[in-house]
Amino acid sequence: MTHSSLASASDVSSSAVSSSAVSSSAASPSVADDRSTVTGRRRIAFAAHTGRDGLPGLAALLRSLALTNPRVCEDFVVLHPGLPDSSFDGLRRLHPRVVTRPADDRRAVFGLEGYDTVMALGPGMVVLGDLGELLRMRPRLGGGAPPQQAG
Repeated sequence: MTHSSLASASDVSSSAVSSSAVSSSAASPSVADDRSTVTGRRRIAFAAHTGRDGLPGLAALLRSLALTNPRVCEDFVVLHPGLPDSSFDGLRRLHPRVVTRPADDRRAVFGLEGYDTVMALGPGMVVLGDLGELLRMRPRLGGGAPPQQAG
């Protein structure tokens, strides 16, 4: 597994996500459930922090995750600075296990409780390939991240 399975949303056409993907109607509980994951008994979650402006990018990320990894159905924890629950209705239509939690700081993704493994992502990313190998890896040093470009 290389970091090439992840890409910036700027690398993907903005037409991939319509504005209706973030509009709302259905609500869902914002709590993690106890269903087993596809990787065994470990509790795995994807997590991202975003404000209202990042919701369209997060929709693109969720759609890319579903298209490239259709058998993966882990919790996707969305940390946010106090957005109303209805803000996430469009995301819930894209992924059945969206869990929302208020958090003022994006570093909160590294302190999520209730999970053995958390894959921190950003609303400006998309998934380009299979993440199965990465999800099956056992943590060795307690964390890891793909290389970031200096900006």
